[in-house]
Amino acid sequence: MADISYFSIQHLWRATLPKNSQKYKDFTLFHALFAAFLITSCSSRPAKVNCSQLDWFEQGRRSARSGQVSSFENQKNSCEGSIPQKAQSEYSSGYNSGLTSYCSQENALSLGRMGMTYQKVCPEAQEQSFILSYRKGQKLLSLEKRKAKLAREINAISYRLRAESLDLRQKYNLTTQLEKLKTTKEKILAQMTDIESEAKEKQRF
Repeated sequence: MADISYFSIQHLWRATLPKNSQKYKDFTLFHALFAAFLITSCSSRPAKVNCSQLDWFEQGRRSARSGQVSSFENQKNSCEGSIPQKAQSEYSSGYNSGLTSYCSQENALSLGRMGMTYQKVCPEAQEQSFILSYRKGQKLLSLEKRKAKLAREINAISYRLRAESLDLRQKYNLTTQLEKLKTTKEKILAQMTDIESEAKEKQRF
């Protein structure tokens, strides 16, 4: 018996329906959505790659330097065919090498300041110093956001003082508010300078 596909059956069945009927329209819409689902499902499957010439040391190093949890098995499963016997040991060596730079206090400060997530990948010996620097970076990020907000408020009040017709009391109130904002901003800048100086001092040891 000849093999009749789903699409052949639906074509024959649709041909029996009046083109202007609701059933015809509903069936056509269903078929379009189903076809789109099949195409999306097929295209979303990760393609297998040939890993015979892959630099496993470099793969491990890159994973660590990007802060990823060690994922040799995941990368192995994406390979087509066999992989070298030393692949896992080379990956582990590269990963440990990458952690040396990733877990530095300097990098921890930068990651915290950029708002990046830390996935607790650093060795126990470096964990405490990493987290301390990481939190300082988070503090700097918070202060930078406050500083930017204050700058917008200062600009808005400065504009009002220049552009609007204000009586003496209004000018006095706005000027007082402006000075307070500027003082707060200066304190934040001083805090940021202290944190950065302390972080640089600790990175020297």
